[in-house]
Amino acid sequence: RSTLQECLEGFEVADEIEGIHCDHCKGSKTISKGIELVEFPKVLTIQVGRIDYSPIDFRREKIATNLALPLEVELPLANGETPSSDAEEGAAASPKADPHPYQLHSIIAHRGTAYHGHYYCYVRCGSATDEGTPQWVKFDDSTVTADADADEVLQYRDPAAWEAKLAAEASSAASQGDD
Repeated sequence: RSTLQECLEGFEVADEIEGIHCDHCKGSKTISKGIELVEFPKVLTIQVGRIDYSPIDFRREKIATNLALPLEVELPLANGETPSSDAEEGAAASPKADPHPYQLHSIIAHRGTAYHGHYYCYVRCGSATDEGTPQWVKFDDSTVTADADADEVLQYRDPAAWEAKLAAEASSAASQGDD
């Protein structure tokens, strides 16, 4: 998965587990195991697992797949449900009846390997700049950078756009060197 939306859509997909013994019927059953959001929280915290563990060779590996983080995301409704238009008038709406939009507030980043490294974070604050881009503050141990480099944040928020920008800059520098 390469976008946060794809991760969220896969979050509530249940796993089928075969061969579970049923004490009641004394037979073998297939069960469904999964997670379903009952209510949408006011503040949503998402942690994306970026370390994989292999029980075969007892090693950890850092997952290097890029993941795009949009400035706004809307949670998917459970099991593809849509708000019901024929609901009883005056009836209380289900917490899942309407989509719930969230804004990206912060990014915690890790530099290093699966065995050691350093964490730092970017926090979105204040209003957008004149160009319409949000302002970010970088927290790195005792160093706080009030106006974090937008390219640094873009590296985590939209890796494809960041890589395209680097390629364009490299191409531009190469063409200027040919002069």
